[in-house]
Amino acid sequence: MHPAKKLVIELGGVEDAPRTFARDQLAALRSADDGCARVRVWRRDEAGILLGRFHRADAAACAAGLVSRRLSGGRIVPVGPGTACVTLVVPVVDWLDPTSASLRPDQILNRALRPLLSMLRDRGVDAFYGGRDLITVNGRTVAHASFTVMRDGIGIIEMHMADRATFRDLAALLDRCDPAGVAGVDRDGFATATSVAELLGANASAWTDDGWAQAFAGFAATSFSCEVATAADSDADVTMADVDAAHGFFQSPGPVAVDRRTAAEVAMLGVVECAGSLRGDRLTALEITGDLIAPFHTLDDIAAECEGEPLRPASIRKALARALARPRSFVLGIRELDQLVLRLASG
Repeated sequence: MHPAKKLVIELGGVEDAPRTFARDQLAALRSADDGCARVRVWRRDEAGILLGRFHRADAAACAAGLVSRRLSGGRIVPVGPGTACVTLVVPVVDWLDPTSASLRPDQILNRALRPLLSMLRDRGVDAFYGGRDLITVNGRTVAHASFTVMRDGIGIIEMHMADRATFRDLAALLDRCDPAGVAGVDRDGFATATSVAELLGANASAWTDDGWAQAFAGFAATSFSCEVATAADSDADVTMADVDAAHGFFQSPGPVAVDRRTAAEVAMLGVVECAGSLRGDRLTALEITGDLIAPFHTLDDIAAECEGEPLRPASIRKALARALARPRSFVLGIRELDQLVLRLASG
């Protein structure tokens, strides 16, 4: 074990959405500064939905506090008192591999989820990770994960475990939190989901969040070959300015403007949508939203490279190639993004 490889555990407890966002950003800044990984365990005090970075959101629903957004992409999941959430921040994604191998984007969750899988199996839950974004037991979802990579290489992995509540609640929560269907999600994607409490029944033991965090830390030490330290209480402090700054983040991207062309498809993780306008035959103001895992700078770069390009196969493919050739750039969750963009010609 290399003495410099350290994981700092922070117990977030019950947090509102702006505070989670501010504390996750603070953890990323500290990881960039000292090279230590950090893990935060937190919950919401009220049931609601947690959007991925690229889902559309209704501003009024966000303001009501039942709709929030995370830093990474991926599916919409329910959150609340019965869902244990983990934010893992690493200085570089290769930190996740005990051999320090160079990880491809599609290998990151495989490494990052190992402590959670070990923890679930230790509790008697026969958990399985199939290679995308879900942990299942006999085909039933019990946990979800997503991640992003910042331009400076900081990796942020977010995990959501159905501890006492199940993800089956998503459809009912969408009726309450997103009645207009702005987010555009597969409502029945978690129809057969389960929870740790449901799986273990009378054998389920109620863990405190502190016990949950300490257990995760123990398995992380083995999985990542790292030292573990506990953060000082002051490490979680954020200013009200930090919290206030989060509100605008939750509302973007918003609903599609009525004058925009759209194209959507059900892809690997769920629904992916493109929206844009045409100036003659040239594409402008491209937005890519939905159930995708990518650095948010990558989708910004794709929009910038496609701006003003003719909406023709060769031009769009070259624009996508230019954006994806930049460091730490990738898009997971759709195989033929160029084809979806090109459908705007008839949208």
